[in-house]
Amino acid sequence: MEAQYEQAVKKIEQVDMQNEIADLENAEIVKRQEGFSEMWDVLRKKELIWKQKSRSKWVSEGDANTRFFHRVAKGRRAQNNIAGLMCEGAWIEDPDLVKNEVCRYFRSLFQGESWNRPKPGNISFQQISEEKKDWLERPFSAEEIEEALRSCDGSKAPGPDGYNFNFIKFAWHSIKEDFINFFSEFHRNGKLVRGLNSSFIALIPKKLNVGGLKDYRPISLLGCVYKLLAKVLANRLKSVVAEIVSETQSAFVGGRQLVDSVLVLNEVVDEIKRKKQPAFVFKADFEKAYDCVDWSFLDWMMERFGFGTKWRGWIRECLSTARISVLVNGSPTKEFEMGKGLRQGDPLSPFLFLMIAEGLQGLIKRAVKEEMLHGIEIGKKGLSVSLLQFADDTIIMGRADAENIRMVKDILIWFELMSGLRINFSKSSVFGYNVSEKWLKGAASMLQCRVGRAPFLYLGLPVDGRFGSKKLWEMVVNKFRAKLAVWKAATLSFGGRLILLKSVLSALPIFYMSLFLLPNSVLEELVRIQRNFLWGGTGSNKKISWVKWEDVCRDKAKGGLRVPDLQTKNWALIGKWWYRLGDGVESLWKRVVREKYYGGREEVDITSIECLRVSKLWRDIIRIGGLSLKHRNMLVEGFKWEVGEGNRVEFWSNRWVGDKSLRDLFPRLFALSVKKEGKVSEMGTWEEGRWRWRVEWRRGTIGREKDEEELLEKVLEGVNLKEGAGDVWKWVHGLDGKYEVKLAYVFLASSERILEEQMCKLIGCRLVPSKVAFFRWRLGLDRLPTKNNLQKRGIWLQEGVLCECCNGKVEEVNHLFCVCDNAWLAWTQVLSWWGLESVLPNTVVGLAEFFIGGLGRIVGKEMGSCIFLVVAWYLWYRRNVQVFRKDEGIPENLLERMQVKTFLWIKTKVHGCVFSFCEWQSCPMECAMSIKNHKRMRKQFFKAVALSS
Repeated sequence: MEAQYEQAVKKIEQVDMQNEIADLENAEIVKRQEGFSEMWDVLRKKELIWKQKSRSKWVSEGDANTRFFHRVAKGRRAQNNIAGLMCEGAWIEDPDLVKNEVCRYFRSLFQGESWNRPKPGNISFQQISEEKKDWLERPFSAEEIEEALRSCDGSKAPGPDGYNFNFIKFAWHSIKEDFINFFSEFHRNGKLVRGLNSSFIALIPKKLNVGGLKDYRPISLLGCVYKLLAKVLANRLKSVVAEIVSETQSAFVGGRQLVDSVLVLNEVVDEIKRKKQPAFVFKADFEKAYDCVDWSFLDWMMERFGFGTKWRGWIRECLSTARISVLVNGSPTKEFEMGKGLRQGDPLSPFLFLMIAEGLQGLIKRAVKEEMLHGIEIGKKGLSVSLLQFADDTIIMGRADAENIRMVKDILIWFELMSGLRINFSKSSVFGYNVSEKWLKGAASMLQCRVGRAPFLYLGLPVDGRFGSKKLWEMVVNKFRAKLAVWKAATLSFGGRLILLKSVLSALPIFYMSLFLLPNSVLEELVRIQRNFLWGGTGSNKKISWVKWEDVCRDKAKGGLRVPDLQTKNWALIGKWWYRLGDGVESLWKRVVREKYYGGREEVDITSIECLRVSKLWRDIIRIGGLSLKHRNMLVEGFKWEVGEGNRVEFWSNRWVGDKSLRDLFPRLFALSVKKEGKVSEMGTWEEGRWRWRVEWRRGTIGREKDEEELLEKVLEGVNLKEGAGDVWKWVHGLDGKYEVKLAYVFLASSERILEEQMCKLIGCRLVPSKVAFFRWRLGLDRLPTKNNLQKRGIWLQEGVLCECCNGKVEEVNHLFCVCDNAWLAWTQVLSWWGLESVLPNTVVGLAEFFIGGLGRIVGKEMGSCIFLVVAWYLWYRRNVQVFRKDEGIPENLLERMQVKTFLWIKTKVHGCVFSFCEWQSCPMECAMSIKNHKRMRKQFFKAVALSS
């Protein structure tokens, strides 16, 4: 590939040398164009190769094919390379011995067992309905297959067949019938041919310094045909799994989230400490959970859940035909069969594992029912909580006594015998509350596990800690810093840093911020890290922050870069709990909160119901500390009930008519009400299909009470209940009334202040790279490091503040880009290229208006902006060359450089761009018009398709 590149460059140089002697003939012009075409083709191929190697999804938005991507790719290659292994106490490095050891280890790990495992009796599980059972086994449709195909990531590493889903999607029109026939045949006989279910295993290190094979995570790379089948089956299973999986499990079930279990555990621990109950919390660690699943137990569980014979046969076939070979430094071992376990990377595996984990829940539920295990009781009614699960991450808790501890160990051993899942007691921990140190050590000895100390982590989030302390957030702050060390910000352009800042850095603390409020000290530290990363500062090497951080975070329409503001994002994430508490989807965390703080009410509107003596965690959620009164009221007023029959909505306390609750609007009437906690449906009757209000009072109303009663009647006159319709908890700002964090962020971040500077004239341009777009933003705000701007910030310049080119004027934005000799030459050359004649303005704003507003009216505003920016970009580049390299003047081929640059930008960004570089050079107006017309035709086509459908 390097030779091809050098050959193409040589061809171009030969023609250029000929051009210096005489004008080029047509054949020579064609030869030069061919050279450019070959050169860019090689560069595109190199970029694709490095994109695959680096697994970097944002390569197209960052610095394509730069040193940074090479560093990432080489670093990952070194990380995944297995140089040696610890084998039976000896370190081996010979490649053949390493490969043999890997094959032996995984063959042994996935080898089946011949003995019959015991099955529990007298344990009941939820069952799917007959309707759902038949639905699961229905024939496969083309629409269902195509929907599954669309959801498959096309750029994932391929399996043994060598294809990824980008190819399958591209060739779908040609191979669609073959896939449909395969699915029909599988539905008919339930068999998979040999080789179809083969897969590679890629070994991903769990930590930096790996020793043995236990330090690697095996990820399966499946063939496309099987993976599409597994995806379709997984989509079907996903729709029924909520019916059979208990509320203690919060993984892979719609409406349940990772943070739910952490909230429940923190609230349970708070209840234990508040009531001073002697209690224990056991954090279990399963040893290679996916790899040890017994297939016969899985089939038994599916039978108990009520799955049909055909469905169970499909799952058995998917498991029993699996064959794997392990990739060792890119080379596969000999293929072998699996006899147990689930493959990580198989779309079916997460949902099949949930059914296995449900066996543990069944054992614990039975023990609690028989009073052999006593959980933690919450609230006055004594809601019992004894188990929390997120896939294999398991917490068991209960009353602190020896019988409970013994029962926990017996249950775990019994579960291992049933399912094959083994607890690694040496890595598990037991925590004690309101117990002596002697008792806790005794419990740990009985369980053969470690003694745990609070605070501790569950699912990566803290439990039983001081959530406002900076120490608790050290892990998040350290992750921020660690990412910056890996990325080496100095090798990134501003555009690349901005993309990372938006997509990765701001998302790092997302789980923390979904449950906990950011302390001010932590917020300041995270913002400092973000700011330094954006402007190029690392460690003690600080750089100038050219724009206020609050302005960087503003929406683009208001002159910002739309970098997520962490505090506002934190508020928006916390606000989701307000919506979820009333959304009608029943879950364990809601039952715990309602029982603990709201007297067991079925429905709770935390925007209108106060509760006292709450935990620090729940208080932060219901109050959203730091949120201004104005924004809090804006958020609160967005939550409302849409009343149907009124069975869920409290007449007085909830907000269902107007912006306030009736209790707040009519306090005297509330005091007189007979049913202070009554539902809307209890305040009237249906008479001949019409609703009649019948609000009851303890006595007759008098004086101002009478006036309030008349006003209440007027308010209720405009409300019509809907017989048979359910009540809906809505967030009025969201689509279909559903709360969306993204919309809530925009809503809370709304500000009337707009940056009233040149930015409003320099509209965004999708044709230019991200680093040029960032330059455009700084140019519009006059925040480029010109000599004049550096002097304003107190930086002394030895060479003075005069322009390097003309040395007669102060170097400021308008002079540098409009008045300077270099600028005048560049703009006049571009005008001549486009066949335009005009007196150019002497301000950046004027030039922007000329190209975006003037030229843009003909060829489109984005094209006009692109032409303006390529000139400005090269002027800034030449200024830096003059200042730092002392290279004077503008090169003679400046116009050609700008022509090449804009041509590459357009070819990369615009689909359907068919003109050549020669045509772009000679007639840019016609080329730009062809793009404009192509976009209009595409828009009309898709509009017609939408209307016809």
